[in-house]
Amino acid sequence: MIVVKINGEPVEAEGFMWDGCHKIYLIDSTEARQQMLDAGWSEEDIRPLGHLAEAWGSSCGLRFISSGDIARGYISQDEDGTVTVEAGPRD
Repeated sequence: MIVVKINGEPVEAEGFMWDGCHKIYLIDSTEARQQMLDAGWSEEDIRPLGHLAEAWGSSCGLRFISSGDIARGYISQDEDGTVTVEAGPRD
């Protein structure tokens, strides 16, 4: 099991969508998933949450992380946030 943290806070999401540059959207609710699909993204665009730190590190300038339904901003464009992936407790 892994634990993904944004700015030190654990996040729960089924995955994320990334445009390959600066837009990262977490799929953290049914509404977020649906909004992203309605905007033209596909189910195949959902990436495993464990790859979020890699995507964040490879992102272009003005990068951000938001929920897919834009209801929650995890890291805004003007913020130098951190994303970590850690081994979690074993079940």
